[in-house]
Amino acid sequence: MDSIRSTGIKSLYKFKTFDKKNHYQDLLNNVLYFPSPRELNDPFDSKIPIRYDLCTKQELVEIVKKFETVKYDKSPRKERRKTVFQKVKELQQELKSNPERIVKRMEKYIENTIGIFSFTEKLDNLLLWSHYADSHKGFCVEFSAPKLNNLMVEVFLKEIDKAFIFKVHYQNEYPIVHPIKTSYEDRLNLQFCTKSKNWEYEKEWRIIFMNYKKKAEIPSNIISNIYLGLLADESNITTSIAILKKSNPNIGLYKAVKKKNAFGLHFEKLIL
Repeated sequence: MDSIRSTGIKSLYKFKTFDKKNHYQDLLNNVLYFPSPRELNDPFDSKIPIRYDLCTKQELVEIVKKFETVKYDKSPRKERRKTVFQKVKELQQELKSNPERIVKRMEKYIENTIGIFSFTEKLDNLLLWSHYADSHKGFCVEFSAPKLNNLMVEVFLKEIDKAFIFKVHYQNEYPIVHPIKTSYEDRLNLQFCTKSKNWEYEKEWRIIFMNYKKKAEIPSNIISNIYLGLLADESNITTSIAILKKSNPNIGLYKAVKKKNAFGLHFEKLIL
């Protein structure tokens, strides 16, 4: 599985629009906004189901035992066994009669418990500027990838299972996620970081935030630079200069400019 350390990547980028003023201010205040999967622009995103229908009866017993242990740990053993087998029977019946209901229940659970913050490896991708930065009128934030990785390690060590950073993988085959045979890390990767090859141009990385909350603070030194779009409004340029000058003059500010005789961009530094 790809990691920031193994790939040696130095920077990750986030495209944004100026119309969400609070998000711009949040970023400059070192706050990241984590949308729920239901807010993402791909209807297949984070909706790859765990395939309980592929389980044997014994595997279902193990799954139910795991989930029921905490709930019934003080009950007599005989009663616990009875509860487990009753739950397995109900699950088997539901898998046969209404599997779609289980899928919908899982999707709803994911929507309410997972937050996703997306980045890209590419600053100069014209399509990303068009799709995510208000047709080149928005801006892009550069994050230090090694510092992000260190932050994820710290968060993981303090609160296990809370946050992970993954590279998104693109494939034509629809993934199969087995609840037992697929490891926990692979399940996260397949469910939340596997997309159709149609999205491959995005070169995406993601922070997956468990125990979902909308916003999370990051250290101020993780943001390296801000890049204003080719068609950024003059008032937004002026405002950006004023805000950075006041709040964090260590962040570099750049403006996208057309390359001469080429379909491309280069970025000129603005003086704060």
